[in-house]
Amino acid sequence: MWTINDPDEMNRLLDMGVDGLVTDNVEALAEVMRARGHWPQSAVSASEA
Repeated sequence: MWTINDPDEMNRLLDMGVDGLVTDNVEALAEVMRARGHWPQSAVSASEA
């Protein structure tokens, strides 16, 4: 797999210990990472830019 756009798949891969993800769905990645406490709260989302 090269591009991960599904939040469940992102979580599964992160649980496995991957070092990075490539995605077209930045909002989903931000949501996943926020839930894990790994996304800055002050980061501006693409839809807000």
